[in-house]
Amino acid sequence: MVDFSFVIATYNRARNIELVLRALALQTDGHFEVIVADDGSEDDTRYVMLSFRDMLRLKYYWHKHDGYGVCLVRNQGARLRRPACTHLWYIDSDVMLNRNAVAHARELCAAHPGKVICGRYDWLPPMKVTVSDVEHRWEDIVNHRLPRVAVDYQTGIIGDDPREARVWTCPNEWPFGVTGVALSGNLIVPVMWFLRTGGFDEALKTAGEDCEFSYNLADKGAGAICCPHVIGYHLDHYRDARWMNESVLETIKYQWAKWGRTEG
Repeated sequence: MVDFSFVIATYNRARNIELVLRALALQTDGHFEVIVADDGSEDDTRYVMLSFRDMLRLKYYWHKHDGYGVCLVRNQGARLRRPACTHLWYIDSDVMLNRNAVAHARELCAAHPGKVICGRYDWLPPMKVTVSDVEHRWEDIVNHRLPRVAVDYQTGIIGDDPREARVWTCPNEWPFGVTGVALSGNLIVPVMWFLRTGGFDEALKTAGEDCEFSYNLADKGAGAICCPHVIGYHLDHYRDARWMNESVLETIKYQWAKWGRTEG
């Protein structure tokens, strides 16, 4: 039987994670647990967690912040999975899943045991999204009909309509080199592959850790398939674009050196 443990890494995103958890609480298939792996948040994340303890099977892991520690907290969260867990489902703390995501994923995982499932990933424009909106105006959210919010930063929108968005994909066969990566913002990994790979590389303190994880999965022989019906809607927020770009480049250099591969 397929049994999911969600692992959500977070850091100072209390407002967003409240929306993410509410979307999970509204899933048509509620047979899963949620593990929030906190990289040392100093905001109200802990109190948000407590407010969902009667709605979700929740576990909470907090680690003192010491630089970019997403790999460490993801692995620690995964180690807290319940014994029955067969699949680790990684989503980011700014990604809300569509209502039927768990139901679709359960069927897909049962039909393709041992495969890594790469869910779809759509960006939302800057909008003021509330818990009430998640509960009662979901179609308005995903169709970008809520009032827009003015921002003074580069947004992460891909396309104007999520139904027409240029979403990322992962090929059916690895290794895939420059073709794509298994983005950990919405990624389902059988526990067997977590154990074989050791999870995310905790030596990494830079962004783009899913690039390295993808190489690791490929190296160990994992296969991957895409699922357009498992959709993660990314809540817009400020990003330090310069840091992200420089950080990802450092990760790419690291993985080239680690795996003995060269560019091109």
